[in-house]
Amino acid sequence: MSDPGDDLLKYISLALFAILTCAPSAVAQPRAAITADFGVVAVEQGLETARLLRATARIPARGWAGAVAVGRFETESRFLEFTFTRMLGGVAYSGSVGRLGISPAFLAGYAFNSADVKGSAQQVKLTNCFTWEPEIALMLQVLRHVGIGGSAGYISLRRPKVDFGNLRGSPPEILRADGFVAAVRVELVF
Repeated sequence: MSDPGDDLLKYISLALFAILTCAPSAVAQPRAAITADFGVVAVEQGLETARLLRATARIPARGWAGAVAVGRFETESRFLEFTFTRMLGGVAYSGSVGRLGISPAFLAGYAFNSADVKGSAQQVKLTNCFTWEPEIALMLQVLRHVGIGGSAGYISLRRPKVDFGNLRGSPPEILRADGFVAAVRVELVF
């Protein structure tokens, strides 16, 4: 599997695109927030625990806001490696008491998926699918524009199908790759 850090430039580009897309709603409150999450996904169907990388943008930074996110997680089974790249949009609320902030969010979108056979150049076909993710984050403001904290949520992939083709000669199988998420979060507010 590839290292999620290899795609950092792609995630930064998509986060900037998200900010520009949400810019018209920033007229009333010109503040925005960008978060980066690094965590794990405990996947349900006997797959290995997955590594997660996600970038999220919210405009405005406080109160009700539109939110967009790009994220990727990878997991594996006994002989397959799976990659799920998700593009999400939704709503979030961010409030604070003193230096402690809380931010529940609901995001939905589309996942672009791939699967590879371990130790082989042969690919297995994995269909793309819709995805949704409720989450809640707790943040502690450590500097004027910087917060650190954690988030927890649930990722649901709407049943992508795995087609083994010539490997097994069987019809496509539905993959259950839903899972609980726990992540460390860094937030920049400007």
